[in-house]
Amino acid sequence: MTQDKGISQEAMQAFKVALSEFTYSDFVEGDEPYTLLADVATAPEVKARFEQLFEKRAQQCGVPIRMVRTILKDKMQARRTAEPSHGDGEKVFAFDGQPIALRAGKYVADGDRICIEDRNGLEVICPHPIIPSKRYVDIETGAEALEISFRREYWKRLDVERGRLASATTIIQLANQGISVTSENSRQMVKYLSYIDDLNRDIIPTEKTSSHLGWIESGFVPYVDGVSYTGEGTFSQMYKSVKEKGSYKKWLETIKGIRAAGCIQARLVMAASFASVLLTKFDALPFFVHLWSARSGTGKTVALETAASVWADPQVGAFCRPMKATTVGLEQLAVFTCNLPLCLDELQTMQGRGGFDDIVYMLCEGNGKTRGARNGGLRNSPSWKNCIITTGEMPIIGSCSKAGAVNRVIELECKGKVMPDAKSVHRAITANYGFAGRRFIKAIMDPKVMRAIEKDQQEIFDRLAEVGTDKQVLSASILLAADHAAEKLIFQDGIRLTEADILPFIKNDLEVDSGRRAHEFLLEWIAENRTGFVTSTAAEITRTRNIYGYVELDKDTGKAKSIWVIGKSFDEVMTEGGFSPASYLSWAQGEGLIRCDGANKKVVKWIPGMGIHTRCVCLVMDGKPEEKAPEMTTVLDADLPW
Repeated sequence: MTQDKGISQEAMQAFKVALSEFTYSDFVEGDEPYTLLADVATAPEVKARFEQLFEKRAQQCGVPIRMVRTILKDKMQARRTAEPSHGDGEKVFAFDGQPIALRAGKYVADGDRICIEDRNGLEVICPHPIIPSKRYVDIETGAEALEISFRREYWKRLDVERGRLASATTIIQLANQGISVTSENSRQMVKYLSYIDDLNRDIIPTEKTSSHLGWIESGFVPYVDGVSYTGEGTFSQMYKSVKEKGSYKKWLETIKGIRAAGCIQARLVMAASFASVLLTKFDALPFFVHLWSARSGTGKTVALETAASVWADPQVGAFCRPMKATTVGLEQLAVFTCNLPLCLDELQTMQGRGGFDDIVYMLCEGNGKTRGARNGGLRNSPSWKNCIITTGEMPIIGSCSKAGAVNRVIELECKGKVMPDAKSVHRAITANYGFAGRRFIKAIMDPKVMRAIEKDQQEIFDRLAEVGTDKQVLSASILLAADHAAEKLIFQDGIRLTEADILPFIKNDLEVDSGRRAHEFLLEWIAENRTGFVTSTAAEITRTRNIYGYVELDKDTGKAKSIWVIGKSFDEVMTEGGFSPASYLSWAQGEGLIRCDGANKKVVKWIPGMGIHTRCVCLVMDGKPEEKAPEMTTVLDADLPW
């Protein structure tokens, strides 16, 4: 007979020799033959071969095959019943090295296999040990996850959402982690893990978790004892980066050197890092602090790293992240950081997607998109309140940016080096970090300290109220208050930012006003395309060029009194420039910059040289509304040629 694979010749021969010593009475009344069989290899294909030899020897001793199989079944059942148990007699799993002893209930351990017994004998659920060893409960949503411990060559642990363990379809994904689950045994694995978890609710330890960093009801994550993060991938790496490393004294000396060097931009970026955790206290919306310079080597990235080093490992790829990401990816980063600063490097890597208004609006709203759930209804909408600190080689706000986006960004242009020795700073803060954040949080949790910060912020806001918009002034006042608090609680070096330091970076009402910026954009376009606007003296050459409208000149000075822009051209150029045509017309009417025909903001005008009437936007160049010109004719839609 061919030797079975996996059975050594020596083991087989030793088993045969041992069996040869047993007699009829040993098989019928004794335990030794059955103990010998139970102690041999446990793999199913190996054990079956030994059982064949066992039955053959029993028959040689005169024991009927049916009798020996019945006795064998009873002996094995009695042996399993005698497995380790609690004091009350309940069976427990007791695999070598398992992290926690659990009640087994209706399941049995057959060697390293987990089985359940039915009328046909033992059914193998899993060929290796696997048990739930810890339960995680999200402190905000109540969602549960389980830590699954299993042994192959050694014990491993895996955190899995309960939903994945509850479906025979999704539990198969655990095969990628080394768990022996297939389409054949997936249903039984779902039943087994659920049963063992329910049976041991009072034994399996429960740990609270948070899906994000920042403020929770009981404190600030990750500085709250007994609260952990169970996510995977990038967020798990970021969570682990929020820690203390190196020397607090060395970090403090490095940052004090930057503060003493006098670079306002670097100090404002550092202030934004501390300000991020104060936004919830002030009930303020997120805002951007954008550090930019067209020159390379100014130390922008190192300045970003100094801000991150307050809390975590500041290197890009650890807590700081590259700006190149999808909108959904940025939203998820904001949700995860929540109250800690969102540090994004290299704005220019997102070129090619137009302006950045959408990103500014999305991150500064502080709420994720409303999304539907698979089973109907809506998912929980995530939220965050933090400072978004970014760097780049260009401004984040352009000439066509909307007022809301302009209001939510404080831009810091660097015309020189941000700090005296960026390389040495980089080396110091990547080796020493994470100390100041814990100390700052502990201090501001004192109500007296927080009240003092709030008072300082309000006084700064009142002093700046006349120089910028409310949103810009609010952001600026929080930055200054955070800097003052950090100086008092952390640095204690007497160096504080003042209103004069931040004034150059605050935008006033005119700079933010999208209507005025749209008007300036339109005038620039008209000047750039001046040959497309005819006058009464240029009618004879209109057939040789594209016509965008008509210019009415003052007969005495030769200057433009009014400019008529063909409606279609107006709509196209304003839309391409990123402005709303309707919004601009409403603003311009209120400012007296356009001539209207009653409620109509577009009026009908005869364009010289074209022979037709067309709807136009009439710009009044002296800024004052005028009486309707004699040549302006009101016609019915039916009389128009289109």
